[in-house]
Amino acid sequence: DDIELHHAYLVGCFYDELKRAYGDMGVLAFQRGAKIYGEQRGNRMAMRAIRDGNDLSYDSYFQYGEWRNTPELCRIERSTTDGVMLSENFVCPWHTQFRAMGMLDCGLAYCSVIDRTLIRGFNPELEFDLESVLHDSPSCRLLFHVGTERKQPKPKEHPTVLPLEYHCAHVYWTYARTITSMFGDEGAAIAARVRERFAAEYGQEALDIVLWYEGCDFTCLPEAPYDKYLD
Repeated sequence: DDIELHHAYLVGCFYDELKRAYGDMGVLAFQRGAKIYGEQRGNRMAMRAIRDGNDLSYDSYFQYGEWRNTPELCRIERSTTDGVMLSENFVCPWHTQFRAMGMLDCGLAYCSVIDRTLIRGFNPELEFDLESVLHDSPSCRLLFHVGTERKQPKPKEHPTVLPLEYHCAHVYWTYARTITSMFGDEGAAIAARVRERFAAEYGQEALDIVLWYEGCDFTCLPEAPYDKYLD
């Protein structure tokens, strides 16, 4: 299976369950979970950059991304003009999955915050603009203010890309912990329903992988035994 779609399915299920349970406040809770998740990812990227002796510029940000896209699921075009890099996404697995689930409103809620919070977790001083998202426009248009004086970061001394299963577990456990903290037993029940929906869609083995990471502290760089999932 295409694991990006697993990730998007988990996100969509949390959105659906939270909105059904709490309405507009559920959407706010959903976006809070996305922000926590994104900032944790960005912070891990920054920790690796600092460890390797690199600054927290956009040049480092792009070098330390934890995600490796599946080419068949994406179509992205990039160009840079006057120190601003435009990344335009025409095909995206999250859009594909949210559309299949009938949840383009989930895409609007999620994608309006996720890239911004990734960047904020890495370095809140970096400037970023989101012009549009694919869920209600022909493309996602992301503007990274990279500047005109670019420099090549020092080579990476450690692996940076994590397996997509790790990211699925990260998004599940971040949401599960966040909404359980917010809503107590009701939040835990929502997380349980998401598990049931995910297993029904992708099988118990896929769910078992997500559950295997329960003890992982996603605010830290992965250590053994998680290092077996590094590239």
